[in-house]
Amino acid sequence: LGTEEYVTVDKVARLVVDSMGLGNVEFRHTGGERGWPGDQPFVYLATNKLKSLGWRQSVKTEEAIIRTVNWILGNGWVMKERK
Repeated sequence: LGTEEYVTVDKVARLVVDSMGLGNVEFRHTGGERGWPGDQPFVYLATNKLKSLGWRQSVKTEEAIIRTVNWILGNGWVMKERK
């Protein structure tokens, strides 16, 4: 499904870091200004047909990300540290 809003990769990363209570995290971008070959810098999915059927987005994207991180943390889905 799509939404009528979008969120940047940096914002998603910041929401995850903040929700996990991590500190002193540095983001490093390695794909250059455009990303990698074939990367889409912006994706916007139309919701017209869904809306015509009565669908409405009930949770904002940023809140959904925070809820997802909290659910993962609360259900023991902790990733092991890479070495």
